[in-house]
Amino acid sequence: MKLFATIENPRQINMIMEFIGTKSLLKVIKGFKSKKFSEKTAARLFKQVVEGVSYCHSKGIVHRDLKLENVMIDEEKNAKIIDFGFAISFNPAKKLTMFCGTPQYIAPEIIKKGCYYG
Repeated sequence: MKLFATIENPRQINMIMEFIGTKSLLKVIKGFKSKKFSEKTAARLFKQVVEGVSYCHSKGIVHRDLKLENVMIDEEKNAKIIDFGFAISFNPAKKLTMFCGTPQYIAPEIIKKGCYYG
């Protein structure tokens, strides 16, 4: 997803990004009668999501709410990660403690209110 500008203050960073459309990965999957992609399509989309997450991590950002609804599919059928509302800067050597994310997708260590690596 293209980032056009950022507006920062001491409490938050607002990002102005490209408009992708309204098709989340969840909506696309639900639209298929068999509820699945071909293996080739699934592998391509998975690779794009992993590359996007890897890029964020290389910049010291962890998303913390990655789910089907937060992966959009653009007109060229490419995956784009959205909704960085729970994202934070992180130090890979330090564990996080904040309880956040969508309850249905939260990792067990977060539900137990334990420390976790972002």
